[in-house]
Amino acid sequence: MIGLQTSAEHTQASPATNATQWRTGFPFNKIIYVGDVSGVDSFALRYAQKLAHEHQAELVVVHSLDPVVYALPGTALGNPAAEAELTAMDRDPHLHGANHNSFVQREQVCAEILAEARRYSASLVILGTLGRTAAGSVALATVARLLMADAPCAILTVPTPAEPSALPRYLWEKVVAATDFSPAGIAALDLAQRIARRTLVALHSTQCGKEQQCQHCMARLRLLAPFNESHTLPVEHLVSSGDLTAALASLAEKMHPDLLVLGAPAIGIESGHLNDSTVYHVIAESRCPVLLVPTGAQGCGQTIDKSTYAWMERVRCVDDQVP
Repeated sequence: MIGLQTSAEHTQASPATNATQWRTGFPFNKIIYVGDVSGVDSFALRYAQKLAHEHQAELVVVHSLDPVVYALPGTALGNPAAEAELTAMDRDPHLHGANHNSFVQREQVCAEILAEARRYSASLVILGTLGRTAAGSVALATVARLLMADAPCAILTVPTPAEPSALPRYLWEKVVAATDFSPAGIAALDLAQRIARRTLVALHSTQCGKEQQCQHCMARLRLLAPFNESHTLPVEHLVSSGDLTAALASLAEKMHPDLLVLGAPAIGIESGHLNDSTVYHVIAESRCPVLLVPTGAQGCGQTIDKSTYAWMERVRCVDDQVP
């Protein structure tokens, strides 16, 4: 990372915020923001600052190249506005406060992001960009997916709105958590129950197409994400069929969530195979922040009863055939 700089901010929250944090068990006490901090107004940086302030977390700001610059070398985006933004950001070093005439390896930058996360014992890494077009979302998706296999903590991608936008009064009020019932998917659903302020939708997308006849997946969702009496969190359970990206897009159009939560793949992927990644497509197409939760993430495993885990191990549903 060229000219990498760090700074720490210790925030304080109000008594009301502390009460909310106690009820929801906010797990991210050390947050690292990675993005351009060259003086240009950054939506993602303001987002990170507000999140840390709301939950009395420590925020470490790491100055990096904008991912639009290093994540998409020679990429044909097929979108005139995105192509123009990519070219402008790549050619204008003053926008980032550094000289970027030399080629920047994605692998090098990703390795340094992971090193910073381990150095500060981060519980959450926030990736931001100044890109306002599709280039910004694609860049975030590229970096997040390449980081996931080795990430020591959860990763949050924050896209920049196409038009200048104010932050909501409270973050993470309406949350959608998608789960495939894998260990990472269960961890994501567990974490979502702890951080959602007002509403949680638990979503599972099947591949059998028989979700109307088979209630097994719905039973799983209800066991894994029951009504949370500790902070009166309403939970809606949805089982759809087909592609997860399409299911999330349809739900987002109706609900306008503040956050999407997904389990993070534990297997690495080469940049040439990103189109095969569901996580990559969800982030690239999402208009709201996406939280990726790895298996065994800090703070998970405190909402779901152990007997539920045991039941999940004993009973499995494959293409609508329940043992």
